[in-house]
Amino acid sequence: MEDNEKMNGINQEENANRAASLLSEDDVAMLEYYLNDDGARGYFGRAAQFLEDFIESGVNEGRFTEEQAREDLQIALWYAYTYNNLDRYGAYYSVTEWMPASEKNAKGCGAWYYRYACALLYTGQLEKAREYAERGVAEDPSYPWGWLQAAKLRAHFGDKAGALAAVERGLELEPDDYEFTTLRREIEEGRTLEEMEFHWINPDSDAELQEGLDADAEAKLRQIDCIVPDEEKLDRIKAMLGIEKLEQVGPWRRFTYKGREREIDMVFRMNEAGLSKTDQEWLTNLRDRIDGEWAEITDAEGRTYPLAGIAVALDYTTDAYYLTDAESGEAFIVHRDKNGAIIRREEGGEEAPQREPELYTEDETAAITAHIEKYYGKIKTISHDNNPGGVSADICIIPPSIERDYYTLVTCGLGAHAMDVPAELKEYGISRAELLICLPPDWKISDGDDTWQWPANVLRWIAEIASEPETWIGWGHTIGGGRAFSRDTKLCAAFLAAPQNVKKEAFRAALPNGEKVCFYLVIPIYQEELDYKIAHSADGLSSRLADAGASFVVDPQRTNTCEGGADEVPPELMDDAAWHLKDLRGKNLPVDEIAAYGHMAIYLRWCIERGLMSADFTRKYGNVIKSVLEGKTTDLREFVRDELGGRLLHTLFDETGDGFAWRYYDYSDTEDPFYPKDVDDYAERYFGKERCESGEMQDEEYLFIPFDENYYKAIAETISRRFDDWTREQQTKR
Repeated sequence: MEDNEKMNGINQEENANRAASLLSEDDVAMLEYYLNDDGARGYFGRAAQFLEDFIESGVNEGRFTEEQAREDLQIALWYAYTYNNLDRYGAYYSVTEWMPASEKNAKGCGAWYYRYACALLYTGQLEKAREYAERGVAEDPSYPWGWLQAAKLRAHFGDKAGALAAVERGLELEPDDYEFTTLRREIEEGRTLEEMEFHWINPDSDAELQEGLDADAEAKLRQIDCIVPDEEKLDRIKAMLGIEKLEQVGPWRRFTYKGREREIDMVFRMNEAGLSKTDQEWLTNLRDRIDGEWAEITDAEGRTYPLAGIAVALDYTTDAYYLTDAESGEAFIVHRDKNGAIIRREEGGEEAPQREPELYTEDETAAITAHIEKYYGKIKTISHDNNPGGVSADICIIPPSIERDYYTLVTCGLGAHAMDVPAELKEYGISRAELLICLPPDWKISDGDDTWQWPANVLRWIAEIASEPETWIGWGHTIGGGRAFSRDTKLCAAFLAAPQNVKKEAFRAALPNGEKVCFYLVIPIYQEELDYKIAHSADGLSSRLADAGASFVVDPQRTNTCEGGADEVPPELMDDAAWHLKDLRGKNLPVDEIAAYGHMAIYLRWCIERGLMSADFTRKYGNVIKSVLEGKTTDLREFVRDELGGRLLHTLFDETGDGFAWRYYDYSDTEDPFYPKDVDDYAERYFGKERCESGEMQDEEYLFIPFDENYYKAIAETISRRFDDWTREQQTKR
């Protein structure tokens, strides 16, 4: 967000020049819609896209030329305001390229000079920025924000008296204005230009920024890094990377890195100032990776491709170009995050086209944020995601409270995308989702270091994955594995669960059109826990975490519940009520604990009625068998709990019963029909799909089924059908 210009001033010159502009009143109304509400909804990207589409279509349709568009004062004013507020180095540079053509029409327009000077400042062109700031206050001394910019630049160039005089002129126009009074104090204190730029225009938001509570602080600092170079640090970086000549290519800087194996084309998507402020330890690690593990890449077929080029962004993400054809120069791109983990790979010599942005409407954004504030807490600030294509996963930050003594970070934007859920699941209303993660109250939420930012990065990473074609996420899904999220933790994967410590209504939000958006809690897990989930199901991992007392609030150093590998289930164990009690207790379900034994009691009764019990069981529990066969005992739940210790073992059954159990009562085999799934399917039929998907029973519907004869008969009929199929299969094998 541009931290200098008040929102209520954006139309001052625009309104005066509408008659001569290529923009119609409807076009301006659309831009105003995107940029109202102080940009709190993060629509600057949409406004920029609107302008680009307007200009492209106008030129293609022959309504005007690109030269005419560039000379249009109103377009220039909107262009500069929108792109400056994207707060990205490349966007500021675009403004510096766009504005000169309209200068001849800018006489007396203070906003034009101010916005151009802002872009020049953030691209490090300070002499020129000062020139245009001074020309702006001369052209239009009634425009207050021109004085703000002039004051900062005068102070930077050593004219303290002139800077304070400019502040006073501004205060005459805007009495007691927060920006001017703050700037006056900082000029008197001798603050640097970078320090004077490290502010938001809103006093409350600025207070959070100064107190270290703003999640966007690191991103803002990296943009400010591009203002003034640190020549001493730049020289050290050049020496470390062997930079002999740093060439300017558009807004970027480029040189040839002489690697151990070959020369690498290296681009920094920033200017010299930004490069000089880039973390030198990170650059050293990057150099070592280029010469080492990243020097080449091997595909699934064993083909190896050499690294030909690498581009480094201000946020420390990288694009590595691997050569597939030396003659044509064709390459594919591997995108990595700041830690070096692969985000995605794109084929071809150029980046794949950006997907059309998928964004909530204004009403949808209001509905989602209202839902978040109703059930999760008051939103303190929003960290905007300016992704130009696909979804933009803004992150709503909810600080600790008496009710919830932890930070809650909730995405707002992923649900604008309808995920490609399987056709058979579309009717369940689970195609839209948002994510949340909970952090301890002492978490340094605004610290830009990876140690503190990785949870927010994980949310956006999952959102990006979920928005890809033919992809979807839902309860029990796991994402990631292998590389740790941060250098200070071994957590490396994400497990999606139901939100905790909130009402069940918090699980789903309704959009104005009636569509539902599901909310999933992200629980970071270890590799061994991921392996356990794959082997024992999502329910199995959920139970294991609950039994170990693992909190849903992130602890980077929490105990690994599967350290040393997932515990082996004894081969004779078929089912254990302890697994189900963990879910019942961990999710605080409103059912009696005897419900955890229900499905086991039904299976045992069916086997007794079929005569499938072992000789040892028959000798020991003959009276129970007799009572069941005579119809006197129909409820074996207490028997399973008290006499069998809550467990069903293969040793309880004869050879036929044991063989059937190995095939049918198997949690690890989800491909063929198996008993636990048949019970779950009955629960879904009993309660109905809509109620099951509501989150009311937290995916444990089988525990809520009334234990009566109807339940037994329905499940017994299914078991009999599975048994008959298995018997025929055994006869065929013979």
